[in-house]
Amino acid sequence: MVDVFWIIFWVGMIIAFFYFGYRHDYRRNPKEFKRTIIGMPISLFSFMNGIPFISDWVRKLIRGEEKDD
Repeated sequence: MVDVFWIIFWVGMIIAFFYFGYRHDYRRNPKEFKRTIIGMPISLFSFMNGIPFISDWVRKLIRGEEKDD
């Protein structure tokens, strides 16, 4: 029962952090905000696990850059 409380507590804290921390960014540009929220964890996780090409690919995708080929 205590574990359920802590899970609900942490999920609520994360939702509150995103809501209050990024509310103004979302109002300013919702499309860019969604790209950032999706791309940031993927890029960070791949870079920390030694897969930097995924991090670079996500960065180029978010910025809208064309391929160099």
